[in-house]
Amino acid sequence: MPLPFPFVGAATTIGSLPHTDAGNAAAVVLKAQPQLPGWPQLYHRSPLEQMGPQFASGLTGAEARAERVWLPSYPAAQSQVALEPERAAGFFAFLEAAPPLLAGAKGQTTGPVTFAYLADGPKHRPAVEDFRLARRIAHHLGQLAAWQEWQLRRVASRTLIFLDEPALSRALNDPLLGPPAVADLLTSTLIWLKGMKGLHCCAPPPWRFLFSLPLDVISFDAYHYAETLREHAAELAVWLEQGRAIAWGIVPSVHSELATATPQLLVARLRAAWEQLAAAGVPVTPLQQQALITPTCGLAGVSEAEAERALELTGAVAELLTFGVMNRRL
Repeated sequence: MPLPFPFVGAATTIGSLPHTDAGNAAAVVLKAQPQLPGWPQLYHRSPLEQMGPQFASGLTGAEARAERVWLPSYPAAQSQVALEPERAAGFFAFLEAAPPLLAGAKGQTTGPVTFAYLADGPKHRPAVEDFRLARRIAHHLGQLAAWQEWQLRRVASRTLIFLDEPALSRALNDPLLGPPAVADLLTSTLIWLKGMKGLHCCAPPPWRFLFSLPLDVISFDAYHYAETLREHAAELAVWLEQGRAIAWGIVPSVHSELATATPQLLVARLRAAWEQLAAAGVPVTPLQQQALITPTCGLAGVSEAEAERALELTGAVAELLTFGVMNRRL
């Protein structure tokens, strides 16, 4: 029998915030989402905090070039790697501000597939065209993720590390990669992790492929794409039966949609999606209890005030579901 999912209805973040003050950003997250807070990525604070450069810590000779990374030679394997304060100020501020004995803490890294599109190797050949380089990067990212686990366990009894993969669907249809190579890269990163493992996918998720991966949580934009799960109801039921979870990105992360969002409207929207899945045969109890509540994506594209409101909305939706909805049948 699978273990019960430890974060019933918890709210958490999806990576980035628009803040430039790391201490303020960490305090905002810890206040808004105390059950499963995630350390904030701060893209606007420094070019080194972009998706590529941030996780190039420890890659031999790596040079940051805007959002991209250039590797003039094949990086040597390192016995130990770590995030650097100048590349991940939010991580270190989070550790400093976190109270002891959190129930859980969330970390993240740019996924190896997306990183392969952001990195150029020797002779400026993109890593996506050089599988040897792409796999070496995948293992490097796994080491950084494992280091995060180790550090986060100083303040939390459980960890959940997400791979952020906005380029996943592109890679699955790319003749340079395709499903077998993509699965290889993802597994090469995930194998380093001992705690819970998740993946965040932008755009309509490739559900059949995602359900085949060694993950505990799949995170997606449920505000726009919840209906994509209906044709995969049987696979979702198996996924939940195995004790795994879905992170429902039901809180919008763009200005126009945030402006009219309320906890009640978002709960109704999510419940409507759950009702359709229940009608398709997905068991109600695990559908509700093996759920995380998140924004649709990172919040770096809105103002600080809007981002903080999105975090508050996420917590409010989780609270309504946990204490109001989840004790009743759909």
